[in-house]
Amino acid sequence: MTTARVAPLVGQEEPLSVTVDSIVVRGNSRYSAEGIQRLAQIRVGEVVNGPGVQESIQRLFATGEFSDVQVRVTPFTPAIFYIDVVERPVVGSYRFEGLDHASDGTVTDTVGLVGGAALDPSKIARARAMILKLLGQEGFPQATVDTALAPDPRGLDQLELTFRVNEGPRLALARVEIAGNEALTDSEIRGSMNTVEEGFFWFEPGELHRDEY
Repeated sequence: MTTARVAPLVGQEEPLSVTVDSIVVRGNSRYSAEGIQRLAQIRVGEVVNGPGVQESIQRLFATGEFSDVQVRVTPFTPAIFYIDVVERPVVGSYRFEGLDHASDGTVTDTVGLVGGAALDPSKIARARAMILKLLGQEGFPQATVDTALAPDPRGLDQLELTFRVNEGPRLALARVEIAGNEALTDSEIRGSMNTVEEGFFWFEPGELHRDEY
């Protein structure tokens, strides 16, 4: 949860602007306190209000390096601003298990999975979706993908993320039955289709391409 609190003066219902007397950064390890202050654009001596604090929080979140950011202000003078952050873990490497009918390089390059960067849940979700899409195109619509995090075996104080893929069975089309045709013969209809008997279904999960049949 993200919070930004600028304490009101006694008897005031709405928060007022306050002058920053000092700044304390907590929870950081990779980033220096000075670096976080620069990213937040909160400076000692300037006047800050609630919307300004929210903008500072948004700037920190926009870096993609933090999973949580909170800014608190003491309800007395001198006003001390506490910037509490939770840094996302760094993924040093990515592994793929059980992915035999799609290229892991295509996934990492397209999604932008780069070792040494902070864990990005949105990229992990896109990579998982792309794996399922590629396998669906190869005839594996029942594939599943799980992910697991473990300490990087290289001992770099980073994590290793593994995509565990179960491709499932490849679905084959044993026979094509055609009924109700009058203007075209069965052979003509089969010739216009993108699959043949004893061939494979080439489709993505959940999609039926009616214009192809």
